[in-house]
Amino acid sequence: MSDSTKAAVPEEKGVAAQIWSLLGSIKFAVGILLLIAAASAWGTTMEMSEAYERIWSTVWYRALLGIILLSAVVCTVDRFDGVLRRVREPKVEVSRKVMGSLKGHRKKRVESDPVLAADALEAHLRERRFDVRRVESGSGEISLLARKGVSKLFGAAIVHVSLVILIVATIWGVSPSFGSYRQNMQVREGEFAWERRSNIWVGCDDFEIIYSEEDIDEPQHEGVDTYYKVSDYISDVTFYEPVPLSEAEIVVEMIDQTAEWPAPLGVEAARDDGGPIASRGGELVGLRKLSDSVVKVNQPAHVRDIDYFQSAYDLDAVRVTVTNDRGVTESHDIQLQDAMDPSTMGLPPRRTVPLLIEGPDPPAEGEDAAEGAMDQGLMVTVMGMVQRYEDGMALPAGSMMTPDPAVQVAQITVDDQGRVEGIPIGWVEQGETVAIGEGRLTFDEPIYYTILEVRHQPGVWLLMVGFAIAGVGLVLAFWVPFREIRAKVVPGRDGDTVEAMVGLPRSYRGDDAGEITAAAMKALPE
Repeated sequence: MSDSTKAAVPEEKGVAAQIWSLLGSIKFAVGILLLIAAASAWGTTMEMSEAYERIWSTVWYRALLGIILLSAVVCTVDRFDGVLRRVREPKVEVSRKVMGSLKGHRKKRVESDPVLAADALEAHLRERRFDVRRVESGSGEISLLARKGVSKLFGAAIVHVSLVILIVATIWGVSPSFGSYRQNMQVREGEFAWERRSNIWVGCDDFEIIYSEEDIDEPQHEGVDTYYKVSDYISDVTFYEPVPLSEAEIVVEMIDQTAEWPAPLGVEAARDDGGPIASRGGELVGLRKLSDSVVKVNQPAHVRDIDYFQSAYDLDAVRVTVTNDRGVTESHDIQLQDAMDPSTMGLPPRRTVPLLIEGPDPPAEGEDAAEGAMDQGLMVTVMGMVQRYEDGMALPAGSMMTPDPAVQVAQITVDDQGRVEGIPIGWVEQGETVAIGEGRLTFDEPIYYTILEVRHQPGVWLLMVGFAIAGVGLVLAFWVPFREIRAKVVPGRDGDTVEAMVGLPRSYRGDDAGEITAAAMKALPE
């Protein structure tokens, strides 16, 4: 085989070069992006905890993120390498044939020395703030390349850099796969919840719903004049950090978690002269206040790089106070159902809670003890709650009719077979006290859960940096004008004349190419 045949065989790329070429391939990058998009879309169909376990925290998903980051880096390096070569080492010398194909091409023969003609063209271009590069060949030909607005060439490369920064920010500080996370936290009024990842406890001191009023005139709402609309939720919360019990400002006792809300919950532990006492047998946690805040729908709280947004709320219980015939006063929190039962006017309780108003009468003389045992005294219970009560009328629950809640009270009777029956007595509005037998019952307030969305996104600031850099790159790429002019001076055969040629790249989009080249021709010595 001849040497020329051997030279025609392309050199085989090494493994590193092949990997570099693969990572720099646009088709490869698009394929990886489609896989990431498909996995992310799959994750949105799951609960956050399930998606984190099955997708965000898996090796394969993080590998995809790492590969797309490497691909973006390779593409950026290749892009910058090409731009730097074009800026630092532009091709100045071109053939006469190439010059003849340029836009607005003009040529002119003048009696002059090649150096003087080239000097005149260079001076003309520099007066117009062009950066001029000049190359003289061995045959006496002089080539000129004049450019201005070279920073435009860096526009696309800078956008590539911003894409790398945005990918890093997304992986590190926005994607749930690494440093970022988002979850909901449910805290009952007067209780506490622990956010595990930040190790911050949140106590809900109070929750309030703000309403706006509008007039309503609809047949289906006959007798209702005012339309109420929820305009904001407000949570008055305090943030704490766990500390040893000896340093604690308050002590919280852990209570059982719920299946729906796995975040650990707690209540303030009772105290006596000897210190805190666990009333339910739960673990004690000492807390020290970090800060307090009022969280609204569009006014989140920010604590230790964690954002707490007001997401929603849930009605959990009603608080009533009963004073019996002996003057003993007790407060009761009656749990309500999680969802409204459409067969009722409002939210029914989860179970019947008997409230003693009058104790049973002692057995009369000669009365059988068994007969006296059936006398349970006067007991009442809360049968349900409506979120609006107006003009003696219980209105259906709903976000449009919620500012005046009331509870329905019923008397409990027990028949001979031990069956419990509730006989409605009437409605008690919030803040109202009614007399029942020899005692009293007051509907104090509804008890809410505030639902806070917890977000930790450490890379948000890096996202902002990436967008800012992208803006710089786009401005350079689209709004900075780049102009390039080529000129060539060729000595004549007679030695007394030269032929000068000027032209612009065919990519030039302006309509003044001819005027630009004509002005350069006029600068030649006559």
